[in-house]
Amino acid sequence: MMGSVSLNKRVYSTYVQIRTAIQQLKEWNENVHTPDHYYDSPEGMKNLAASCMLIEAIGKV
Repeated sequence: MMGSVSLNKRVYSTYVQIRTAIQQLKEWNENVHTPDHYYDSPEGMKNLAASCMLIEAIGKV
């Protein structure tokens, strides 16, 4: 029974990490309305790079 408790904690922890990452993505990109936003400025390019890295991290969880 101890193993299932540990597994449940890991599953919940993973869920929280994914949910937090999705919230960050939503916040970081709330003002993005066109793809051009990412290419029009260095800040947009940084946002795109950071968002891609976060999406990749979610996929590896």
